[in-house]
Amino acid sequence: MKFANEKMYQEGYSISNIDLTIICEQPKINQYSEKMKNWLNKILRLDLDAINIKATTTERLGFTGRKEGIAVLCTVLLVKS
Repeated sequence: MKFANEKMYQEGYSISNIDLTIICEQPKINQYSEKMKNWLNKILRLDLDAINIKATTTERLGFTGRKEGIAVLCTVLLVKS
């Protein structure tokens, strides 16, 4: 992530905001979301307001529903600096 972030800056782009959706049955993400935001803030040098983290389940369907793994959807808005 650090490499990609540096490359992005070298090419003249910056991150406007990040939206993460974590898909899992367990663990419940609420207790970890602030730590994750702080970690992303430190690595990517973003304001905390530019980072959104939320979670959902698949209602026990698929590998995430069987608690065999976690999936993440991430949307990043880049702007030309």
